[in-house]
Amino acid sequence: MRLKLLQGLILVVLLSTCTACNTSTKSSTDQTDTTKPGDSVDSVAEPEKTDNTSDSSETNVYEGDGWTFEYPSMFDKATDSYIQESTTGKTIIFTVEESSESELKDWIASEIERKINSTEANVTLVEPLSESGRGNLKIYRYTIRSNSGDMDPVDIPTVIFFDGKKRYVFRTHHPIVSIDEFSQVINSFKVDP
Repeated sequence: MRLKLLQGLILVVLLSTCTACNTSTKSSTDQTDTTKPGDSVDSVAEPEKTDNTSDSSETNVYEGDGWTFEYPSMFDKATDSYIQESTTGKTIIFTVEESSESELKDWIASEIERKINSTEANVTLVEPLSESGRGNLKIYRYTIRSNSGDMDPVDIPTVIFFDGKKRYVFRTHHPIVSIDEFSQVINSFKVDP
């Protein structure tokens, strides 16, 4: 009960701090949609499952406006600002906004300061801001730890990609979302040339 309440509270807080992006998005899977106009949802056959476990090798592809990433197929809900596994509340949040590099660096500094100065929990920076690159993308990352005192601390990693025109921000909570699940999104992120 407490875990469900925490997950719901974390989702509400994160969603309230995110700004909606103005990009068109869609989610697709490796399976072909055989639905025809006029078919009812009940008449479309579901893929057969052999057991109740999720195959971690199955992935979905999230397609934004000129960018994509892969994510585990167990995340069954995709919107223009997050993907979620609805049964557990596991959520990875993302935003996309136009930005210059100087605006981006100012924004990152203000976000870290805002989070550390939070009064709702004891918040510390456990992974300082680092910068790296992949192809034509600059990658900034940091992790904060939030400890409310009455529950186990939660790490909140944030990864920001910058292509020279837009910032693509991804964040989640560990241990709710595993490091492998978050890394799959981060490692597969691509911006179309």
